Parts: sequence; structure tokens; C-alpha cells
Amino acid sequence: MRAIVGIKRFDKDFKLLEKRSFPSRSFTFNFIKLLYLYFADVQDAAGQTGVDITNTARAITNQDYTSGAQYQWWKGQGMISAPGGDAGIYCAPASHFSAGVQGYYNLRLLAGNMVGLQVGTGVGAVAPGDYAMGTRVANGGAANQLEYGACELLNIVFADPNGQFTIRRYFTNNSGGGITVQETGLYSPFIRGPFDSDGNNTADLFCICRDLTGAVAVADTEILEMTYTIQITV
Repeated sequence: MRAIVGIKRFDKDFKLLEKRSFPSRSFTFNFIKLLYLYFADVQDAAGQTGVDITNTARAITNQDYTSGAQYQWWKGQGMISAPGGDAGIYCAPASHFSAGVQGYYNLRLLAGNMVGLQVGTGVGAVAPGDYAMGTRVANGGAANQLEYGACELLNIVFADPNGQFTIRRYFTNNSGGGITVQETGLYSPFIRGPFDSDGNNTADLFCICRDLTGAVAVADTEILEMTYTIQITV
């Protein structure tokens, strides 16, 4: 498996100004831990510890079961696709069932721009232990901000010898000044457990990859397209 980072820069009329791509070598420790939890579908007791984007160690799990009560997770965790801007996205709902107890739900609302493809201005070397962007560019139209579009997952494609899908997001500069993007990466939410009768479960954001892009100068009114193409080659 490999990933290709794609960069396209357009003017306000969507005329292509710059295009390049390069191999990603930046999957983090968080990525392999979260992938393991998906494959193993482990209970809380056999979970892992990840480091979220606030540099806080979190116990992460894919399910939980406690004697006398059953807890079920909806698979909201691990999302990459998300709405743009500050539009909310719910994740990690859980339902609780036990004798004589009515089921209920616990939800975590995240801003769509915090989920999926990210960009930043940090230039620090990439390391497997990276837990966040070096200096993430915030969503918005103020100075030093970019407007985050929706994070899309394009259709999976199989064409000999490759199987691949692409993650794509557009960033629009309406800040009134230039912004030099230096890094990109992916943020994904994952459930933090265990869940109990007080609703003590939530979802935290984890950086699952980070790449340096080199200086990409995005002038005011310009549009930046970033892609990650996840690919297998036979």
C-alpha cells in the first residue's frame, strides 16, 4: 500500500496555476494502532493508547462489553469525509442496553473542517510519532486562514495493476493576503472508551499521517486542491 499526495493551485476563475505530486511516507503510529483496532475489533480491555491532536494520551477502543450490560458502537469512528467550514459532524454515538434500562445515545459533535484533509505552515521534520500538524491553518476568512471545503472520498477504482481511491479537499484563500502552505495531513476521529452509565465515552481526533509539501504560495482569492490517493499496485 502507498499514498500519493497531489497539489493543484488555481486562480479565482479556476485556471490551473500549479500542479505536482509526490509519494507520501508519513503514516503515523496512530494510523497503525487505529488500523489494528479495526481489524481486530477488540474490546476495551485489549485496546491501545493513542496520542490525540492535543498531545494527550487516550485509551482507544473499537467496542466495549461489561458483565450485566451490553454496549454497542455505531461505526462513526475513523471518518475522513466531512462537510466544509464549521458545519457540524456527529461521531461516536453509542447505545446502552441492559435489563430494565432504556437505551440512550451519547454523541460528539465536531466541526467538519477538523475532520479529514488538513493543511498547515509548519516545517518541522516528519516523524512517526507526529500527533498533529506542525502549525495548522485555521478555517475562516480572516488573516492567515483558509476556507475549508468539504473533504470528499472519490469512488474506488480498479484498473490493472492498481486499486485506488482519492481523498480530496479544496481550500480557498479569502484572507486578504498570501498564505504559504508547507504541510498536509489527515485527521480522523476515533472512539475513546469505556462507555458507562454516565455517558463517559467520546471521540477524539487523531493525526494519521503528515507530509511536508514544500512551499506552496497561495495568493489571496486563489484555490488550493489537496489530494491523498491511497493505492495498491500488483
